[in-house]
Amino acid sequence: MDELIASMVNRKERDRPVEDGPNNSHYGEMTLEPLDVARHWLVNDQLEGAYLFQIIKYLGRYRMKVPGKGGMTDLLKMRDYLNLLIEMKDEG
Repeated sequence: MDELIASMVNRKERDRPVEDGPNNSHYGEMTLEPLDVARHWLVNDQLEGAYLFQIIKYLGRYRMKVPGKGGMTDLLKMRDYLNLLIEMKDEG
């Protein structure tokens, strides 16, 4: 487990499928990407649930009129997680 964490910490390039938007700069400052950790630590059923949660979250949020939330950015994020789920199902 320590080797896995070390390899993730030492990576410069991120595996993040979701494009960084104007309100996502905090991800660039993170040593470990939550999505990368989930991919390594969760079993497939758990990862599928995580993707479904993100899809539901962004779909429900896209009509929000709150600064930094909603709109096309959230629809694109939802699509990214949907694509991850589709890829997972194609592989499995």
